[in-house]
Amino acid sequence: MSEPFELAEAQPLQGADDSETLATPSTSNEALASKSHGSLRVLSHKAAAASSLTYRAALVTMHRKPRATKAELLPPALIRLQLRIRENVIAMEEPKISVARAFADSFLPQTKEGRLYKAIGLPEPWRKWRDGAPVTMEVFDKMGVNIGVYMRLVYGCIPLFFFLSIVSLVPICYNLAGTYEVDNTLLSAHTLGNARQLLALQGVFDFICVITMMAAIAKGTQVLRDASERIEPRRANQLSAANYTLLVRGLPRSNQLQASELRALFEHWGEVVSVAIARANSALIKLVRERQDLSFKLTQKRICASRLHKKAKTPQERAAAAARGAPSPKDERRLQYLNGEIGKLRKEVFPSTGICFVTFNEQRAAHACLLKLRERPQASIAGEFVNLQAEFAPSPDNLIWENLEVGACSRWLRRWLVNSILIVQCIVSTLAITAVTNRSVEKGLDDTAGFFEKIFTTAWTTVIIILSNLSIFILAPIYMDKIERDHTQDLRETALAGKLLIFQAAATGRLDH
Repeated sequence: MSEPFELAEAQPLQGADDSETLATPSTSNEALASKSHGSLRVLSHKAAAASSLTYRAALVTMHRKPRATKAELLPPALIRLQLRIRENVIAMEEPKISVARAFADSFLPQTKEGRLYKAIGLPEPWRKWRDGAPVTMEVFDKMGVNIGVYMRLVYGCIPLFFFLSIVSLVPICYNLAGTYEVDNTLLSAHTLGNARQLLALQGVFDFICVITMMAAIAKGTQVLRDASERIEPRRANQLSAANYTLLVRGLPRSNQLQASELRALFEHWGEVVSVAIARANSALIKLVRERQDLSFKLTQKRICASRLHKKAKTPQERAAAAARGAPSPKDERRLQYLNGEIGKLRKEVFPSTGICFVTFNEQRAAHACLLKLRERPQASIAGEFVNLQAEFAPSPDNLIWENLEVGACSRWLRRWLVNSILIVQCIVSTLAITAVTNRSVEKGLDDTAGFFEKIFTTAWTTVIIILSNLSIFILAPIYMDKIERDHTQDLRETALAGKLLIFQAAATGRLDH
């Protein structure tokens, strides 16, 4: 050993004199050296008879930082002998379940008083479940904001699903009273087709389920958001450029608009750090993103080839790895084309989108400008009188930059177009679902039809029903992205959720009918 461990003082052994104790740092090296040859057997025998608690304490403390000076340290050989003896004593002891249980419990979550929490794993033969501490949301909050929010979602879904299950029992019990499943074994006793007559009561209870889910989503979102803010609150000093930046709309849509003119206008309310004019350069943005994706793809290929080259053992394997990492001629041509197009577009001057971002040096100036523009939005810019609309800018990650060139009137018309397409699609899917459902029921109740014919009819009608329902959920995000083109991610996701909720409510009423 290069540096001996510090040993805890051993207690005197029972039936031994004070001189026959274990070696400690306080014992002189000369005395231990003179006794070491004659008392090794006695030392080993006495150590084996000592209490195990003393040796556990020695094993725990032997890894601590040494505090003794080099003159007081023991010889390394004697220290190794002591450690060997103590390890043998511990190894010879019989295992104790209480020690193992205490060691395992030390890894489990505990309260400040050392009590374990109530959990399914606690009801064991030697434990009492009621003795555990109650599990509260504060326990999960200590594990992080993600776990805390998720467990609140789980706990909130328990009463929600219980209520929905109770409400769903009414149509289930009504369908159980039907007799169609006796005549046709393909129908289950609790399905809708088993009832002789369809009542409005079934639609009422399905409507209650949909409304309850919508209310639960709205309320649960607010509860989870508040919980996230409470678990991990934002500090007052966590500021970004968005806290000092205003998004101003209503500017002239001209390529002659200059940032210096806007800076002179907004400097009436305070020092302006920067003015950025949003240009109608969506084509340039798309090409730059495509080039980034292609560059990332080529980088991944080179990394994979480099790993294979390190693992290669023969020249043939190294050559194969190098060929795999080389870009294909198609990718090279595409990358060259993108670089040329991006270079051309960057030389052009694009017209303004009517939006600019003004960053002030102080929040006071930003608030003063915001209030003034709300009172008097009229301004003269680039020889035109315009009405300006200002708001604090969203996060740059939240903005969809290529959509900023789409004006408010255009977005309103696009939104109506998307809604009309979804309504037509919903009507078409309703007709398709109604037709195939009637066909499936007729074939299922037809006693002359064969078993495999019924199975085949059920299969293809089920596929059509599933595709008709999923078509809205698949195509609605595409419509929102390609046609509607909102300015922010939040607005797009909120509008999409509203459309899907309305469709789900309509689909529920459609199936009940």
